[in-house]
Amino acid sequence: MAFDGTRKSLRAWRQAGPGGFKLTHSCTLRSHGGLGLLWWSHRLRRPYTVRATWRLRGDFNSGVFVGFPASNDPQTAITRGYEVQIDATDDADSTTGAIYNVKAPNLARRDRALRKGWNTFTISVGRRIVVRLNGTVVTTFVKPERARLTGGHIGLQNHSAADTVEFRSVQVR
Repeated sequence: MAFDGTRKSLRAWRQAGPGGFKLTHSCTLRSHGGLGLLWWSHRLRRPYTVRATWRLRGDFNSGVFVGFPASNDPQTAITRGYEVQIDATDDADSTTGAIYNVKAPNLARRDRALRKGWNTFTISVGRRIVVRLNGTVVTTFVKPERARLTGGHIGLQNHSAADTVEFRSVQVR
């Protein structure tokens, strides 16, 4: 378990850039501040699967990043990894379930699977990226650049001071 709601599980996480995440009394991580990234310091080799449970309480923006090298600069995850977007009101290739600005989700499936409360992404990373939202496959990206997926880290985005997201668990296998 990468994050299980405890301070102990946060020891392996690092903040890149401004803002960050606070551990709440209800054992969730809540984002705050500017464009940054909380990333897990354990380097992963593919194939791997990330399972992240999250919720937005408004028209906010966040994402789960995969396949980027360790860095104190959040732009590294943006330019050298892939973001699975969390923002249900954005354009098709930058909406919830999309590989941000690369591959749009199946919007009909996404709309059926998306909940108002807690949602779970299961992101499988291997020769392709498969995004499941609450158990439903919404995006399959079959042509990722090999260099970007040979391994790397996972991260949770804190998008801006105006955007709030909560995560209650992050698992990797």
